[in-house]
Amino acid sequence: TAAPAAAGGALSYIRCGDGQYISTANAETTFWEHFCTLIERPQYIPLRRATGPEYDAMVEDVRAIFLTKTRAEWLPLLWAAETCAAPVNSIADAFEDPQVRHIGMAWEMSHPTEGRVRQLGSPARFSRSHAATPMIAATIKADRAT
Repeated sequence: TAAPAAAGGALSYIRCGDGQYISTANAETTFWEHFCTLIERPQYIPLRRATGPEYDAMVEDVRAIFLTKTRAEWLPLLWAAETCAAPVNSIADAFEDPQVRHIGMAWEMSHPTEGRVRQLGSPARFSRSHAATPMIAATIKADRAT
């Protein structure tokens, strides 16, 4: 039996028709109702916290529905319907994500031997304590005496 959706189980990420994934977190009743309405399955609304064969059949059906569209098609629909959804990004996609770039979580720096390299920022941010100036990571074996 699949884990209930409210526990982040079987529908916490769903594969789309283009092979990319969407993360869903419709644990609250309102979001789950919006989700079921969007996919035209209002009969699934009472199954939000279900277990067993009926839940498993619902999960299988929802997964099949998501294979009918690409991630780029599904995300705007999910957002417009006010569900909780986000793309599951590859590392390359994460670096290009507008929010990641906006908050300065990723940037490029010049490395003396490697050229332009991408760097990740610290996820901990405080309003009165700023992170140290970004530094380039050492190259492999740079800490060993030659």
